[in-house]
Formats: sequence, C-alpha cells, structure tokens
Amino acid sequence: MKRTMLAQEIDRRGAEIIFVQETHFRGEFKTRIHYKRSNLAYYSNNTQKKSRGAAILIASTAAFTEMGVRTDPRGRFVFVKGMYNGTLDRSRPTTQGRLNETLLDDHRVLEDLRQTVATYFKENSGTEVSDPWVWEAHKGVIRGILIKWGARLKKERSHKLEALTADITTAETRHKQDPTNDNLQKLTALRLEFRTLLTTRAYRSIQLTRGTFYAQGNRSGKLLARALKAKQQKSFINKIVGDSGRQHNTTEDIAKAFTTFYADLYNLTPPTTQPHTLWNYISDNISCRIPVDQIHTLDEPFTHAELLSTIKTLPNGKSPGPDGLTARYYRTLKQELAPHFLRTLNGLALDSTLPPPMLRTPPSHYHESTQRYKPLAPSRILRLTQISVRFWGSQSPQPYKHDSKGYTHSPGLGQD
Repeated sequence: MKRTMLAQEIDRRGAEIIFVQETHFRGEFKTRIHYKRSNLAYYSNNTQKKSRGAAILIASTAAFTEMGVRTDPRGRFVFVKGMYNGTLDRSRPTTQGRLNETLLDDHRVLEDLRQTVATYFKENSGTEVSDPWVWEAHKGVIRGILIKWGARLKKERSHKLEALTADITTAETRHKQDPTNDNLQKLTALRLEFRTLLTTRAYRSIQLTRGTFYAQGNRSGKLLARALKAKQQKSFINKIVGDSGRQHNTTEDIAKAFTTFYADLYNLTPPTTQPHTLWNYISDNISCRIPVDQIHTLDEPFTHAELLSTIKTLPNGKSPGPDGLTARYYRTLKQELAPHFLRTLNGLALDSTLPPPMLRTPPSHYHESTQRYKPLAPSRILRLTQISVRFWGSQSPQPYKHDSKGYTHSPGLGQD
C-alpha cells in the first residue's frame, strides 16, 4: 500500500529523480517501486534485517548515463555517479536565414540581383564544376547581395525616420504658430510618409511573428511553455541512440548522431542492376503498353515551359529548399534563373550525385533511435518530382487511373 501511494505521488509531481529513505526492503527482496515513467532504480537494502534502506529512482524522461554505483550492505546509503543533462539546454539555438521578400519591391535590389545572376552564370557555367554545384553555389552569392542591400536599406530607413521626426516637429510648431492650409498640408504629407515607413517595418515584424508562430506553434518552447507544458517531453528530443548503440544526451551529440545517420543513408552506391534485367522484369509484369511514339518522348529532357509552369504553382511564402529563398524569388527572377536551373535538372540524368543541401531534411516526431526518423523524399529540388509526374501525366495518362496508388492529379502534387 505504501509503495502504491508513493508511486502515485511520483506520477502526480512528474519527478525525474527521486530519493527515497527508509525503504525497509530486505537484501533478497525482489519487489520494486513501479510508476508510469520508471526506468532506472538503485537500491541499498539491509541484508540482515528489514530496516533502513535507501533508493534512487530515475524516470525514463531523464537523460541520464550511469558511470558508477556504490551501495552499503547495511542499507545506509547508495551513491550513483553519472552524467545528467535533463531538459536544460544552454546552447544557443541555430537559426535559418530566410529571404526578406520586401527587398524584392525595391527596383535597385532587383536590378542588382539580375546583374549578379547574369555575371555569375556567365563566369561559372561550362567549367569543370558540375551544374548542380554551380546552382547551389549561386545561392550563397545571392544571399550576400541580399544581406548587403538589407543592411543598406535599414540604414537609409533609420536616417529617414530621424529626419522625418525632426521635420514633423518643426512643421507642428509652424502650424501652431500659423494654422494655414499650406502648413496643414505639409504636416499631413510628412505624417503620411512617416506612417508609410512605419507600416513597412510593421509588415516585416508581422511576417516574422507569423513565421515564429508557424514554426514554434506545435513545439515546446518559450512561446508555448505554459500552454503545452504537459506535452513538452513528447516533442523535445532529450536523448537519442546512435548507430553504435551509444546514447547521446547533449544537443551537440544528438545533432552529430543525426548527421552521421543521414550521411550514411544518402551515401548511395552505384546501381548494380543490369539494364536488360530490368527490361525483362518490366516486360513480364506490366500488361499496359505505352505507344512506341511516346517512348522516346519520355526520355526527352525537361522543357523551359514545364519549368515555368511548375514555378507558377509554388505556394506563396514557402521555401522549396533549406536555403531560405522563397518562391517569390524564383518567380521574380524566373527569366534569369530558368535556363541555368533547367540545365541543372537535365544534368542530373548524367550525374546522379546530388549536393548535400538538396537532400537536407529536418527530422520530425520524437523517437529514441536515429533509424526511426524516416527521411523525406528529396522533392525540395524545386519540385523536381512534381515536374516529372506532370510530364508523365501529360504524355501517357492511359495506363493509369485517377485513383491509382502513387499517382494523383491533385493540386498538392509533389509538396513535402
């Protein structure tokens, strides 16, 4: 009865490490204190009689690694040595850069971006570097241009706000001394310009706030710590077991475990299947036949029109990849980027090695092992899968029904 009441009290308080005195267990006593999140338990019992006794209980939610245990045969003490991390993570979180779409509203920024894209691909295309790597490297160049213009425009807005504040103060004083229509119109114009600048800043703040709520709305953190305190342990990864079987508790070790797992997962070996073997299997198991005049059409590279059509269908505010460049960037500079990106996509048929940023996907859902985190399909390559299936559906829709598994005509096709 006492053990049951103690277990209920532990569950009610949600404790991770529990110290118990006077357990009064014998040395050969096998019964233990069980509660919902019980994981590790260390007991020190009196081997001679039912007296004294101490215990240390550690919950399954605690990131604890045992390093040594010492007990007393008389049940007076129990010492446990180990590394405990808990849920206190003092490392600074890493942030991901994202395009400030308001920069694309400035004609100076657009002109600089177009010139930079043209110069970059002119100097780097046709070299010994493969097209996918040239395409990925251009994002770093574009990011530098955007950072430059972001800092420059921020300084311009700050100076302009200071100047407008001084002008408004002077205009208000002049209007109080001489309340004419001309002075009122000048004051109204200055206030309107000042309000426009503040509206631009507020719009950017609203975008960042919406992004924060979207990214952190279903996670445990400062934003929803009180509302989702009961669900914090379900979404927070406090420990992970790597491929070697070792348990990792710190944020740095967990990140390295995922890096090692995905690096080994995507280290693909060359295919060993012979072409004639695959062709014989297809001939024996597929009853539907594609017309001969369409077989060669399927092997043709993607066209400029297909790529532009896919760019138009990208959802607003979304970033197709982990680089932070949103769909608006690709739509705004589609005429400059389409030829080079089209050559990159068609070049994948010759070189199947993809740059790591194209395969980078964040994990979801908490598991104890890295192998339980299922990788997403690499459809972040600006909807390469979407282009392929659209092309297939336009060329040979006959062998497939609309409800066939793995093939759909829904508008959300190819979205991750």
